[in-house]
Amino acid sequence: MEECYYITPHKMNIERLQDIDERLFVKNDLNGECIYYTDEDCQTPFNGIVYGMCGHPPRLDYECEITEGMKNGIELTYNEEGGIEQACECRHNLMYGVSKEYNEEGNLLTSSVVYNNSHLKVVAPTSKGTYNIEKYAPQSTQKLPDDILTLLALPEQELAEYELIPQYGMFKNIK
Repeated sequence: MEECYYITPHKMNIERLQDIDERLFVKNDLNGECIYYTDEDCQTPFNGIVYGMCGHPPRLDYECEITEGMKNGIELTYNEEGGIEQACECRHNLMYGVSKEYNEEGNLLTSSVVYNNSHLKVVAPTSKGTYNIEKYAPQSTQKLPDDILTLLALPEQELAEYELIPQYGMFKNIK
């Protein structure tokens, strides 16, 4: 897996704020997820990167791309050693697209097609260098959006090698 390197946010005029930054105001959506705003009246949605810290000493816990106040783009969750534990695509505060989970050494554990937080197809690497379907449970495929149907149709290896592409360019693509 490729390491995550930051590009200077100032070159793109993208703000990267901690989730507790006093310049952010929060309302919850229907699922209890945060919607971030830049004004006290919660009328102006935030666009940029929001990150959270945890532990003692503090360490990066997660970061996500925010558009129109919600997770729309890539969300990264980190393990205690600072490596990526999970990388996923989000839309409207829900996992939507591809999600990848990694072990402590940074090796891929699973790659999934996710629709509104439901893992429809999960593939995992084998010791032989191939990939097996661990789960395949699409809802009625007639009701799924075309982009999700396209992802479900990917062969196991292509799903495992799918690149998550950040919209703000704050970190390199995630393989």
